[in-house]
Amino acid sequence: MKDLKKIVISVLVILSSLFLFCTLRSIPAAKLWDGYSVVYVPAGSDTAVVQEAFESAGCNDVISLENQFVPISASAETPEVSLALSGLESSSYLERRLLYFFDKNHEYRLYYVPVLYVRKAEAAVKFMNSRNITAAVNVSAAYPFLVPIVCLIFAGILVWFSDRRILCAFSLCIPVFFSFTQPFYSAAAALCLFMYGIFLSLKVWKRNNALPYLFRNRLLIAFSAVSVLCMFLTGIKCGMMFLLLTASQCAVFFLMSAVSEVCDRRYSFRPVKIIPARMISLSTEKSLFCLLVCSGAIAALFLFAIMNVRIVRPSSEKSLQLPSPYGTGNLPTIHDFVNWRWETLTYPYISLNESGSDRKKTNPKEGDSVSFMQYAQKDGKIQEIEKSIVYDRNFIDDSLKSVENLAYPAIEKMLGKNSSASAGYVISGMQAPTVLNVLILILSFCIALFFYIAQKQGRRIAVPRGVK
Repeated sequence: MKDLKKIVISVLVILSSLFLFCTLRSIPAAKLWDGYSVVYVPAGSDTAVVQEAFESAGCNDVISLENQFVPISASAETPEVSLALSGLESSSYLERRLLYFFDKNHEYRLYYVPVLYVRKAEAAVKFMNSRNITAAVNVSAAYPFLVPIVCLIFAGILVWFSDRRILCAFSLCIPVFFSFTQPFYSAAAALCLFMYGIFLSLKVWKRNNALPYLFRNRLLIAFSAVSVLCMFLTGIKCGMMFLLLTASQCAVFFLMSAVSEVCDRRYSFRPVKIIPARMISLSTEKSLFCLLVCSGAIAALFLFAIMNVRIVRPSSEKSLQLPSPYGTGNLPTIHDFVNWRWETLTYPYISLNESGSDRKKTNPKEGDSVSFMQYAQKDGKIQEIEKSIVYDRNFIDDSLKSVENLAYPAIEKMLGKNSSASAGYVISGMQAPTVLNVLILILSFCIALFFYIAQKQGRRIAVPRGVK
């Protein structure tokens, strides 16, 4: 029963960690918007100069804050548009959609240019820069597969040279998974040190006094300290995720220990490892070779990083987060537009005698309907006819079609082409590493190389002959 409790708790911790890694991932989006590129300028820039830049470059149909209107095909005098502009509607869609024209910190103003004019957008950016407006265009950026692939290859090498391959493979699964959710050069370097520490720890698996022995090992102490430091220097969020990774890794060891205990009870004879942990050398030929590979993996990350290093970067840009259908947050989607259109078209005709919840219904359900009387001329006479608006598949399709018929470049046109259940913010493109990131990589490489050279020169723990 005690072992079962350990297994259940460990599994819950591991699954919760994996869920949080996915939910709180920091992955630069491969593409912010299908069909559009994003041009961003400082929020206080002269809009006249920006518009002049787009016009001179030949960029048409640019979606900007300045050319947004009420997104329904009706005149301003109609009750629907009048009520929408009055702010009496309970829906905040018209206000919330304006968030698409700023980054998360409201330091940059955003313009969405159709990909057809992406080259012209780059020309427009050059024009703005010549007018002392620091502008940039966010083009499609590939997911940084090289970063997690380096971790995956290094983990595979550790498994191959491990004396306990199954345990090692199981132990390194979570760190490798972590590298895919935090694909940063400095974070990957810290993970390499972290995984090497796991590899060494398994050498004294289930031996007496293993934990005190590991806690006194200088290499493991140094690697653990540098790993934590590198993660927190990469970012506070990344550092906190690394602490969660450490907790989940402990849960993995508890799980393996509990499962091993359950399996051992199936046998009448339970073998016990006589040699204590302190008699086991952590500095063998295999471990030295893996330490050299660790240094090589960090060196590879350093080379990848230095190819994209940026010496000077505005302090606000390093955390630039732009709206995207692939991000996390609470930005309105095309579904919110459909609900807003329903409210806008029906609100003027809902009786004031209805309950407040019915008059302010912003999340209609399929089958909801509103009926009202209209007057129309028929057979030369003005007659009263009943009209109904039903929230169904036809209404949704008609709403989406109405967006395409809008006579101006509405933000809803972009949302319609990028329909998703949610929208939020993502890191702008592939963020080039800063000098700090490169220094972190150098620190990690030096630590790994120092211990390799020190142990190679004979600074090893004495081991009795024949002990591996």
